[in-house]
Amino acid sequence: MLKNGKSQYWDMILKASTIFAFLFFGLWIDGCNDCNVNGNIDNTPGDICFSGIPLNLNEHSVYTVDKDGTKLREFISNGKLYSAPDINNRICRLENLANGQKNVYLSSVKNENEVKVISGNYYPDVEIPVLSHIGELISFYGGDSRLLLTSSNQGMATIISERCYSAFIPSFSADGEFLAFISSENDSLFFNVVGTKNKEKIYSKGFDFLMPDYNIYHKVSLNIETNRVIFSVTLKDSSSSIVIYDFNDLVYSEFIIENPFIMNPVFINNELRVVITGSDGNLWLKDLADPSFNAFKLTDVSGDEFCTYVDHYDKENLVVYTQLSKSGNSGSVLKILDVENKEETVLASHIFMGFWLSKEKLN
Repeated sequence: MLKNGKSQYWDMILKASTIFAFLFFGLWIDGCNDCNVNGNIDNTPGDICFSGIPLNLNEHSVYTVDKDGTKLREFISNGKLYSAPDINNRICRLENLANGQKNVYLSSVKNENEVKVISGNYYPDVEIPVLSHIGELISFYGGDSRLLLTSSNQGMATIISERCYSAFIPSFSADGEFLAFISSENDSLFFNVVGTKNKEKIYSKGFDFLMPDYNIYHKVSLNIETNRVIFSVTLKDSSSSIVIYDFNDLVYSEFIIENPFIMNPVFINNELRVVITGSDGNLWLKDLADPSFNAFKLTDVSGDEFCTYVDHYDKENLVVYTQLSKSGNSGSVLKILDVENKEETVLASHIFMGFWLSKEKLN
């Protein structure tokens, strides 16, 4: 009985500490529109770049923070990120103006060498800009179900698809030679791969699908080290298909999970170990190569909460992710999770999506 009492006591202390951390960092970002945007940035491997909305503003800003939740900096006061920084830690951000116009800019995280690459004068419905890992290519949703491709030197955009399914965020291959995206036709989803040079279709696969009733994006997620993408679709028989496409060999693989609404899987190593969002809203660890490996629960959230938009940092086996409220009552929180010991760190509230800055330190 004494042991159980001590355990309850420490559980109470841990919960209180977590609540304090949440309030502290939540308040910090809420007032961060007054941060020094000209301050130094120390993007050593393990820092994080994310976009979030300060409490007293209406538009997203771009921030950096280290994995301990310190050194929070706001660098761009109007920008929403849909993809990770490129190999040179440049970002592609969506700007929303008060008059309703939207533009896309390419710049460093510190907003240096800013270039407008997509103008709302030509594409008034521009959304979901995605930057290639090598930083030379940008795909974006142009409205009217169009997916377009342009280059960072502002070349003329090319229509890749007129049936783009904008609930999915596309992905380039690590070398930028291919673009993977989801389209829709006749009540079916199609996974497509096209070459970015000749714009020819390399692969296409159809799915009879069910969409979950969650107001989130679905991601085609790239593992840079292996040059593979992964995503998931719930099928009409209520099973989930986890799909992997290897850009090196142009090989398609599919794994069926006998549960509906498995979402946004990401690789956490060079094998087939993945972190997925389950239908219960929690993050789970799953080894697709081992049928006897039961999924391991990594988080423990309430029925109103949903964990997704995971980005893995392989050097320390950490993931950064967004914890959302399904009802919208409790907003969104950016967290770091240690996959090995399940320890969590709360970074900020009122955020959209975060990514690791795992490349060389910025000057």
